[in-house]
Amino acid sequence: MVHWKLLGESRRIKFVWIGLPIGDFVLSVILPLVTRYTQELRSEAVAIEFQAVVAMNRLWHPDHFTCTACKRPIKQTYQAADSHAYCVHCFAQKYNPKCAGCMETLVDTCLLALDRHWHPRCFACSSCNRPLPNGEYYLVDDKPYDLDCHWAKRLEKREQMERCER
Repeated sequence: MVHWKLLGESRRIKFVWIGLPIGDFVLSVILPLVTRYTQELRSEAVAIEFQAVVAMNRLWHPDHFTCTACKRPIKQTYQAADSHAYCVHCFAQKYNPKCAGCMETLVDTCLLALDRHWHPRCFACSSCNRPLPNGEYYLVDDKPYDLDCHWAKRLEKREQMERCER
Protein backbone atom coordinates (compact mmCIF):
# COMPACT_ATOMS: atom_id res chain seq x y z
CA MET A 1 0.00 0.00 0.00
CA VAL A 2 1.32 3.42 -0.91
CA HIS A 3 0.19 6.51 0.99
CA TRP A 4 -0.06 9.85 -0.82
CA LYS A 5 -0.51 13.31 0.65
CA LEU A 6 -1.16 16.59 -1.09
CA LEU A 7 -0.78 19.50 1.29
CA GLY A 8 -1.75 23.11 0.58
CA GLU A 9 0.71 25.58 2.09
CA SER A 10 0.19 29.27 1.26
CA ARG A 11 -0.40 28.75 -2.45
CA ARG A 12 2.36 26.17 -2.66
CA ILE A 13 1.63 22.46 -2.88
CA LYS A 14 3.84 20.09 -1.02
CA PHE A 15 3.64 16.56 -2.38
CA VAL A 16 4.66 13.79 -0.02
CA TRP A 17 4.98 10.23 -1.25
CA ILE A 18 5.52 7.51 1.32
CA GLY A 19 6.63 4.28 -0.36
CA LEU A 20 9.20 2.82 -2.69
CA PRO A 21 10.16 4.72 -5.85
CA ILE A 22 8.57 3.40 -9.02
CA GLY A 23 10.43 5.39 -11.65
CA ASP A 24 8.66 6.80 -14.69
CA PHE A 25 5.30 5.73 -13.28
CA VAL A 26 5.47 8.66 -10.85
CA LEU A 27 6.02 11.10 -13.71
CA SER A 28 3.24 9.72 -15.91
CA VAL A 29 0.51 9.13 -13.31
CA ILE A 30 1.23 11.02 -10.10
CA LEU A 31 2.47 14.38 -11.40
CA PRO A 32 -0.71 15.02 -13.43
CA LEU A 33 -2.68 14.37 -10.22
CA VAL A 34 -0.51 16.88 -8.36
CA THR A 35 -1.01 19.45 -11.11
CA ARG A 36 -4.78 19.01 -11.03
CA TYR A 37 -4.93 19.35 -7.25
CA THR A 38 -2.58 22.35 -7.35
CA GLN A 39 -5.16 24.22 -9.37
CA GLU A 40 -7.96 23.20 -7.01
CA LEU A 41 -6.22 24.06 -3.73
CA ARG A 42 -6.50 27.78 -3.09
CA SER A 43 -6.56 28.21 0.68
CA GLU A 44 -3.66 27.76 3.08
CA ALA A 45 -5.21 25.11 5.32
CA VAL A 46 -6.46 22.64 2.72
CA ALA A 47 -5.12 19.09 2.82
CA ILE A 48 -6.10 16.12 0.71
CA GLU A 49 -4.97 12.65 1.66
CA PHE A 50 -5.60 9.41 -0.17
CA GLN A 51 -4.26 5.88 -0.40
CA ALA A 52 -3.49 3.90 -3.51
CA VAL A 53 -2.27 0.48 -4.50
CA VAL A 54 0.38 0.30 -7.20
CA ALA A 55 0.06 -3.05 -8.96
CA MET A 56 0.25 -4.40 -12.49
CA ASN A 57 1.61 -1.04 -13.72
CA ARG A 58 -1.52 0.79 -12.59
CA LEU A 59 -2.71 2.89 -9.69
CA TRP A 60 -5.75 1.45 -7.88
CA HIS A 61 -8.08 2.61 -5.15
CA PRO A 62 -7.55 0.03 -2.36
CA ASP A 63 -11.19 -1.15 -2.53
CA HIS A 64 -11.05 -1.54 -6.31
CA PHE A 65 -7.95 -3.75 -6.52
CA THR A 66 -9.85 -7.02 -6.19
CA CYS A 67 -9.33 -10.70 -6.95
CA THR A 68 -10.72 -11.65 -10.36
CA ALA A 69 -12.18 -14.88 -8.96
CA CYS A 70 -13.59 -14.09 -5.49
CA LYS A 71 -14.00 -10.29 -5.96
CA ARG A 72 -12.54 -9.53 -2.50
CA PRO A 73 -10.09 -6.62 -2.15
CA ILE A 74 -6.49 -7.82 -2.29
CA LYS A 75 -4.75 -6.53 0.83
CA GLN A 76 -1.43 -8.39 0.73
CA THR A 77 0.30 -10.57 -1.85
CA TYR A 78 -1.30 -11.23 -5.20
CA GLN A 79 -0.57 -13.35 -8.27
CA ALA A 80 -1.11 -12.18 -11.84
CA ALA A 81 -2.06 -14.32 -14.82
CA ASP A 82 -3.48 -13.31 -18.20
CA SER A 83 -3.51 -9.63 -17.10
CA HIS A 84 -5.77 -10.46 -14.13
CA ALA A 85 -4.97 -10.23 -10.43
CA TYR A 86 -5.80 -13.07 -8.05
CA CYS A 87 -5.49 -13.50 -4.32
CA VAL A 88 -3.04 -16.28 -3.47
CA HIS A 89 -5.80 -18.77 -2.60
CA CYS A 90 -7.81 -18.28 -5.81
CA PHE A 91 -4.66 -18.37 -7.94
CA ALA A 92 -3.70 -21.73 -6.44
CA GLN A 93 -7.22 -23.10 -6.98
CA LYS A 94 -7.22 -22.06 -10.63
CA TYR A 95 -3.62 -22.61 -11.77
CA ASN A 96 -1.88 -25.10 -9.45
CA PRO A 97 -2.02 -28.78 -10.42
CA LYS A 98 -4.32 -31.18 -8.54
CA CYS A 99 -3.11 -34.25 -6.67
CA ALA A 100 -3.82 -37.47 -8.59
CA GLY A 101 -4.63 -39.23 -5.30
CA CYS A 102 -7.01 -36.86 -3.48
CA MET A 103 -7.74 -34.29 -6.25
CA GLU A 104 -6.93 -31.39 -3.89
CA THR A 105 -4.89 -28.42 -5.08
CA LEU A 106 -1.14 -28.83 -4.64
CA VAL A 107 0.36 -25.89 -2.78
CA ASP A 108 3.66 -26.99 -1.27
CA THR A 109 5.86 -29.98 -1.99
CA CYS A 110 4.64 -32.49 -4.53
CA LEU A 111 5.89 -35.58 -6.33
CA LEU A 112 5.82 -36.14 -10.05
CA ALA A 113 5.32 -39.85 -10.72
CA LEU A 114 3.50 -41.80 -13.41
CA ASP A 115 3.15 -38.49 -15.32
CA ARG A 116 0.93 -37.09 -12.58
CA HIS A 117 1.37 -34.81 -9.54
CA TRP A 118 0.87 -36.16 -6.02
CA HIS A 119 1.02 -35.04 -2.40
CA PRO A 120 3.83 -37.10 -0.81
CA ARG A 121 1.25 -38.60 1.59
CA CYS A 122 -1.08 -39.58 -1.29
CA PHE A 123 1.51 -41.41 -3.38
CA ALA A 124 1.04 -44.78 -1.71
CA CYS A 125 0.95 -48.48 -2.48
CA SER A 126 -2.17 -49.40 -4.47
CA SER A 127 -2.70 -52.49 -2.35
CA CYS A 128 -1.93 -51.62 1.29
CA ASN A 129 -2.06 -47.79 1.05
CA ARG A 130 1.21 -47.42 2.96
CA PRO A 131 3.47 -44.56 1.85
CA LEU A 132 6.09 -45.68 -0.64
CA PRO A 133 9.49 -45.52 1.09
CA ASN A 134 11.80 -42.99 -0.60
CA GLY A 135 9.30 -42.72 -3.45
CA GLU A 136 10.41 -46.18 -4.61
CA TYR A 137 7.67 -48.18 -6.29
CA TYR A 138 7.06 -51.08 -8.66
CA LEU A 139 4.46 -51.01 -11.41
CA VAL A 140 1.87 -53.71 -11.94
CA ASP A 141 -0.95 -52.86 -14.37
CA ASP A 142 0.20 -49.21 -14.32
CA LYS A 143 -0.34 -48.92 -10.56
CA PRO A 144 2.37 -48.32 -7.94
CA TYR A 145 3.13 -51.00 -5.34
CA ASP A 146 5.68 -51.28 -2.56
CA LEU A 147 8.11 -54.21 -2.71
CA ASP A 148 6.05 -56.64 -0.60
CA CYS A 149 2.76 -55.96 -2.38
CA HIS A 150 4.53 -56.03 -5.75
CA TRP A 151 5.66 -59.63 -5.20
CA ALA A 152 2.25 -60.62 -3.83
CA LYS A 153 0.55 -59.10 -6.90
CA ARG A 154 2.98 -60.84 -9.27
CA LEU A 155 2.33 -64.20 -7.57
CA GLU A 156 -1.40 -63.60 -7.80
CA LYS A 157 -1.14 -62.83 -11.52
CA ARG A 158 1.03 -65.91 -12.07
CA GLU A 159 -1.52 -68.12 -10.32
CA GLN A 160 -4.30 -66.64 -12.48
CA MET A 161 -2.32 -67.40 -15.63
CA GLU A 162 -1.70 -71.00 -14.50
CA ARG A 163 -5.43 -71.51 -13.82
CA CYS A 164 -6.29 -70.18 -17.27
CA GLU A 165 -3.86 -72.62 -18.91
CA ARG A 166 -5.53 -75.65 -17.32
